[in-house]
Amino acid sequence: MHRPASRFVALSLLALMYPVCQLPAQGRLALGVAAGPSPYDLSGTGTGTAVGGFLAWRPARGLVVEPGLTVFSYRSQFDERTTLVLPEVSIQGELVMGGFRPFLGGGAGGAFALSGVPSTSVTLHAVGGARLDLGQTWGLLGEMRIRAIHPWTGNTVDFLVGVSRALRPYSGTTGAVGEPGAVPVPSPVVPSRFELSAHLGVHVDRSSEADRAISDGAHAMYATAGEASAWSGRLGYWVRPQLGLQFDVSHSSNAAWEGSTSFPVPGFANRTTYLSARGMLRSSPVRRFAAYAAAGPALMLYGGTGDNLRTSDADLGGVLDVGARLRATPRLQVELSLSNYLYSSHYQNEGRVFRHDLLILPGLVYTWH
Repeated sequence: MHRPASRFVALSLLALMYPVCQLPAQGRLALGVAAGPSPYDLSGTGTGTAVGGFLAWRPARGLVVEPGLTVFSYRSQFDERTTLVLPEVSIQGELVMGGFRPFLGGGAGGAFALSGVPSTSVTLHAVGGARLDLGQTWGLLGEMRIRAIHPWTGNTVDFLVGVSRALRPYSGTTGAVGEPGAVPVPSPVVPSRFELSAHLGVHVDRSSEADRAISDGAHAMYATAGEASAWSGRLGYWVRPQLGLQFDVSHSSNAAWEGSTSFPVPGFANRTTYLSARGMLRSSPVRRFAAYAAAGPALMLYGGTGDNLRTSDADLGGVLDVGARLRATPRLQVELSLSNYLYSSHYQNEGRVFRHDLLILPGLVYTWH
């Protein structure tokens, strides 16, 4: 799956970079139905079909809480038809530009098998897209949802298009400041000193070297490149309004492999944990939209199934990170982060190889003083 990551970045940047227009969203509560193709990397790879229903609730302007239910159907590596039911809840940041509303967010849920091999697992997802109001009641919906199933051993990417209907439409652009449909009176924003963030996304792995292998003596399975599920947690402190420090823990898990063995290998995965400390620079913290850049040293820790084909279980390197933020509420921001880890790793057969691991991480940032 190479194209979904680039498409998700394009949708995310669109959602974050459009200017904000002070016109109301046209539904505090809206019901949406959408369907489309869904490339997957589960028990086998291919493209299935996803159909979903979503209930978008706007407790505050720019913030959407969206429970949903998706039915996903695909064929496993043994050509067995499998159907999963996926109840999920998303937290999204939404830009209001008249009838056009791009959004970006993430959430969690579960996966339950209706047919095929019985299974139950936890899911995590990132979602980006746009809603287009056709009037006070009806609208169009388009989104891309990257989902990790049984994190971090499988993933799907839903490309959904559908319609939505407002259940509680707004009737105008005036009202109390607390109403999401009202035009709020701008109030001074005090820059926060502390922040805690969580992200869910993908690790774009393009390396040609196999990091791990498992062998039965005659045959072997090797970890291969691909797009892995990734998450991160970060703690930041702003020394000055535009200068800060940040500590990050990120993790990726790639279930892609090639080859075979004479015995089953359930849950084959190539895992990397990234630890880093960063200095950060950002644009004006009092504006609703802000960009930032960060850099610092990083430590890469390797794990997973089978044997490590490197000569070490850890490497030192650095990280460069750029991103953008959109403030949804005084304390909550939606963020898109592009983290590139740069380091040199020594392999048993290839020798020393320069690596760069790109992590595309949408997420939420909570701030306080």
